[in-house]
Amino acid sequence: PVTFEEQMRNMNSIVKLTERDFARFSETVAKMPSDLRAAQGATESASALYDIVSSGFTNTAKAADVLRSSLIAATAGMTTAKMAAAGIAAVLNAYGKDTITAAHAGDVMFKAVEVGVFTFEEFVQEMGATLPIAKSAGISFEELSGVIAALTVRGLQAPHAFVGVKTALLGLLTPSAELKNEMA
Repeated sequence: PVTFEEQMRNMNSIVKLTERDFARFSETVAKMPSDLRAAQGATESASALYDIVSSGFTNTAKAADVLRSSLIAATAGMTTAKMAAAGIAAVLNAYGKDTITAAHAGDVMFKAVEVGVFTFEEFVQEMGATLPIAKSAGISFEELSGVIAALTVRGLQAPHAFVGVKTALLGLLTPSAELKNEMA
């Protein structure tokens, strides 16, 4: 098994902290799960952190914020820190890191899982292809999550709900040749 130190070194291959800053940041990451009473440990947190920095969050303060939110979401959503981190990073990258916070993205995801009929894993695995399209259509992450939850409560499975929403949004964003001719 990969150790905490190895996971942190993997992360640092991207971030390139000095040894002194690396030691401080490692200490912060090691303490975070117990400080938050998270279900995941330090090694799992460091593994999720690698995915976070790989997703473009190379500023350690921002990466720590995303990790913190991921640990909270993972504990609440009964999933792994890596899965929560993947979802939160995808939302922040699709909607803009200055538009939505990591904590809010995690809260919205948890609420969608709570009221919808799907797991945290299903939500994260299915939302990736729909996020940028929803953003382009002016649909907020809250609205997208609410629609998916509502569709699953009404009997549609999560993968079908995401495909249906994505297809409808693409139809709105990409007018048909016939409609283009009529508008010309």
